[in-house]
Amino acid sequence: MIDILFHLHREAGTTLLLITHDAALADRCERTLALEDGRLVAAVAA
Repeated sequence: MIDILFHLHREAGTTLLLITHDAALADRCERTLALEDGRLVAAVAA
């Protein structure tokens, strides 16, 4: 299912907001944000 979401995201040129605890899945994203205790602690662009 996630492969379909990524494919549609690329094909349509839209924004995909993905919330996960899976680091391997997050690594597939162009940009990641990390929260700790409700605060932004890291922003990483791939």
